Amino acid sequence: MKYILLAISLMAASASAFAAEEYYTWQDEQGLTHYSKIPPEGYKSKRITVNTPQPSVIPTPATEDEKAAIDVDKVAEYCQQIKDNLAVLNKYKTAKTQDPDGKERTLTPEEMLARKEEMLTLQKTHC
Repeated sequence: MKYILLAISLMAASASAFAAEEYYTWQDEQGLTHYSKIPPEGYKSKRITVNTPQPSVIPTPATEDEKAAIDVDKVAEYCQQIKDNLAVLNKYKTAKTQDPDGKERTLTPEEMLARKEEMLTLQKTHC
């Protein structure tokens, strides 16, 4: 749990190239940690902010002139966020996400793999 919160706080530190989303975290009677967009009833919860990468923020440059025009600090920030996300995805076997309709669910192994591959592609492109 400490490592998840550390990863989340690291993601929050580089929010300029990322979209922030608010979540709630709490533990049930069995000690299982839950995450949701809606605070739970009957449990003490903590609100956290999670930042997700926005690939369109830093497009892949088409020319050398365009490459030179990109803010070096933002590229470094974006690259670090990608690496942090990849580290979290590699460390944990499961992760939860929220569907567009607001329902929370656990990612399938295939979805976890797809997200890892997406982060690796972004890393090759931007780092």
